[in-house]
Amino acid sequence: MPNALHAALDVDPGYRAAVSAMPTLREAKEIARYRKDYPLNNYGPAEAEVQAMGLPLSQGQVLFHGGAWPGSAPPSPGMSFVTPSILSTSLCPQVAGVHACTDKQRNGASTSLWMLRVANGSTTPAFAFNPSRRQTHGHEREILLSKGALITCIGVEMRETMPLIFADLL
Repeated sequence: MPNALHAALDVDPGYRAAVSAMPTLREAKEIARYRKDYPLNNYGPAEAEVQAMGLPLSQGQVLFHGGAWPGSAPPSPGMSFVTPSILSTSLCPQVAGVHACTDKQRNGASTSLWMLRVANGSTTPAFAFNPSRRQTHGHEREILLSKGALITCIGVEMRETMPLIFADLL
C-alpha cells in the first residue's frame, strides 16, 4: 500500500505544488533540526518556522497521526484540544500506525491511530516535507502542523489492537 500511495502522490499536481512551495531544509534550519534531533527540549524555533513558512492545507485533506490523545479521558465525539506544540502527521496511515505502536511499546501508554480531516475554513499552517530533496524520512510523507491547531474528535472505532480516532482539523 505505501508504494501505491507514494506513486500516486508523486504524480498528483496538488501534492507536487504543495511540496514545491516549501523552502528547502537548508532554508528551514530549525525544522530540519526538529526532524534530525527529535525529540527536542525546545520546539519554539521550529514552531516559529512552521508559522512563518507553512501554508494552510486544502479542505478535505486527510492526514494520519499515531499517538496518545491528550488528557486522562479517552477521546469521544465532540472533545477538542489545541495542539500545544507542532504536531507531526503523515499522508500514509501505515507510517502513523508504526509510530503509534512504537510509542505504545516505548512508553506503555494507550495510543491511537488518528485520521485527521482538514475542515472547511482551516487556516492552520502546515509544512510539507519534500521527499525528493534528499531528506531523511522521505518515505513518511510527513506534514508538520503548527502549534495552536484545533483538533476535534468526531468519532472513535475500536480496531484489533488500538482505537482509530476520526477528527477534524480546524
